[in-house]
Amino acid sequence: MRNLVLLGLQDSGNLGDTLVCACTERIIEGILRKLGIGDVGLVSCDMYGAECYAALDAFAARKEELTQDEIRRLRKETVVSSARERARSVISDDTAAVIFFGGGIIKYGHSLKLGYCMEPYLRRAEERNVPVMISAAGVDGYDPGDEECGVFAEILNLPCVRTITVRDDIDLLKKAYVSSPEIRVRKVPCPTLLCSELFPAERRRETGVIGLGVIKPKKMTEIHPEFTAEKQIALWTGIIGELEKRGFGWRLFSNGLQSDFRFIPEILNAAGRPASAETMLPGPRNVRELLDSYLMFDGIVASRFHVAVPSYSYGIPFVELVWNVKQTLFAKDMHLEDSFFNPETATAAQIVDRLSENMRKPRPQTPVDPRRTVNELERFLREVL
Repeated sequence: MRNLVLLGLQDSGNLGDTLVCACTERIIEGILRKLGIGDVGLVSCDMYGAECYAALDAFAARKEELTQDEIRRLRKETVVSSARERARSVISDDTAAVIFFGGGIIKYGHSLKLGYCMEPYLRRAEERNVPVMISAAGVDGYDPGDEECGVFAEILNLPCVRTITVRDDIDLLKKAYVSSPEIRVRKVPCPTLLCSELFPAERRRETGVIGLGVIKPKKMTEIHPEFTAEKQIALWTGIIGELEKRGFGWRLFSNGLQSDFRFIPEILNAAGRPASAETMLPGPRNVRELLDSYLMFDGIVASRFHVAVPSYSYGIPFVELVWNVKQTLFAKDMHLEDSFFNPETATAAQIVDRLSENMRKPRPQTPVDPRRTVNELERFLREVL
């Protein structure tokens, strides 16, 4: 039996990435059934693996004894070595095609060294003449003097790459990274916009309870360097105060990443509240628990991208605190600019006002067709299978 290999981030602890993989799996399984293709098995693999993640965490723990340059070098060497070994086992004579299932993977300077990790897989696919699609990828930044950007610009133009679909900054992808006219490049929504179809569920409402989705302080400072952890805590406690003043209940939650979850007790301590089932949710252990946590709320103040997109899919009113360009581009695509806030300048009252307004009015019709993601995957699979 031939194998269709799905590659990306699914074991990093952030269940938002796992959700992207799960949605893409279900989309592809539906396409294979539609096309009557029964001789192809779907194999999902994390690009890194448990041993590689553990090694990268170990380097981060040695920040007192190693310089930042040493840590970066060790991270790169570890990622490249691990990816080379995994690529040899993942892409074989039985591999019919490879699909990178998206998420924010076209991003330089990330601690996971994403470009250096993708390179061995794409080189292996090129050597073995295996067609590749990169599906609904996030594109984040470019520096012409950065080595990793040069790696991306080279590997994304390899002949094995047939199609690249992008969930956000397609203009940057075409301007800075993809120069080959042979590669099909299209803008599509994130597959998690199809959550309500792929993971149908009934709303289990706790009337009047608002979910507060936190993110680790370091992420917020990526584009708001002066927005310190202390200032972030002050905003969250202000939001809690505004919700209580208006008669809402609330609970803090995370997307599964431990570094996000560890921020919750700091907020509760500052708010003078105990850590309990009444003030916080336990960390979700899988995609179903992740989605169930969203579905229990009347409204959500979100930080993670993969809180906002599934919430939109299920019709859960939300507002989003912006820390990355992918959020502002999604807001523009969906005509939701007034629900995405600069957390450094917005007040708690403004944020809660907008959420309250969103809870009172019906969700507008989706301006973007989520089926575009499915159609591009089907086009690629028809071509290569």
